[in-house]
Formats: sequence, structure tokens, C-alpha cells
Amino acid sequence: MKERTAIVTGVVCVVAFVLVVVWTNLNVQSPEAKDPFPREADEPTDAPAHIYVEVKGAVRLPGVYKVEKGTRLYEVVARAGGLEEDADTADINLAAMVSDGSAYSFPKRTADESDGPEEPKEENGLVSINTASKDELMSLPNIGPATAENIIAHREAEGPFERLEDLMDVRGIGEATFDDLEGLITL
Repeated sequence: MKERTAIVTGVVCVVAFVLVVVWTNLNVQSPEAKDPFPREADEPTDAPAHIYVEVKGAVRLPGVYKVEKGTRLYEVVARAGGLEEDADTADINLAAMVSDGSAYSFPKRTADESDGPEEPKEENGLVSINTASKDELMSLPNIGPATAENIIAHREAEGPFERLEDLMDVRGIGEATFDDLEGLITL
């Protein structure tokens, strides 16, 4: 008798366990079941994400454009009718992804800009460190784009150079570089 009671109790426990497992699985699969990873209320599920980007300057149709998230700058430029002939894109990465709320400005090349470094414009053959453009400064030995920009930034922040030696106050120009430049520059 004790054996029979133990077997019946075991069978009842197994059946109860199976019923609990089946009932739990049915509840999880039911539409009323709560999602363990709910979506944010403002997160669209099937609409593509759009962003707004402004292009201005030397583009044919400047303005604000609604584009899909992940769009590249060259694609926005194409929607804006393309670049004008005198657009200067030397410092612009057209392959960059645009971001929401950004503005991209395309400057125009000036009449005296060319694709490479220019020869000195001064009549005496010297480059004026107070008025020279970036390209004119780059025509000097040991002056690359970064150093030319540093010279221009320094004179914009501090005013015109008063002495040639003041050029050594610019980041990237030491005594050796100044010695190479001294006979080629003027105020």
C-alpha cells in the first residue's frame, strides 16, 4: 500500500509539473503577454528616420533638405542641384555622413586662388606676412597648410606683425625656420 501511494504521489507531481510548464508557455505566447523588451513610445517602428540638413554657399539650390538618416554629404549636394563651378571643396569631405540639424557651407574660390601654391605676389619678390593668403604663405619653404593657417590665425588674433622676428611667436615656426624665411618675407 505504501508503495502504491508513493507511485500515485509521484505521478501526480509529474502531471502537476507538466501542467504548470504548459500553462506558463501558453501565457507567454498569448497576445496579452507582456513584452520583456518594450519599445519606446516615440520610436517609430516602420517609418524611415529622417533628418534635416542645410546646404548653402556655392550650391545651385541652397536650402534645408529632409533626407534619410545615414545620407552622405555628396547626396545632399546632388539634391541641391550640385555645386557651382566656382565652389571650393578642398577642405570639405563630401563622403561624410550628414547629421540632423547641421549646416554645410560651400565657399566660392576667389579669383586669385589656384589649385597649387602660388608664387609670391609682392613686386619685390617678398611675401608680406601681414597680407599674404594661405597659398602665398605656402609658397615659402617649410610652410605647409597648417603653418600657413597658424600665421593667419595669429595675425587675426594679435593684429599685424610689427617686426619680422614676431613670426617666431607663431606655433610651428622656430629659429631655424625663421632663418630660412628671413630673406623671403616682408611686413
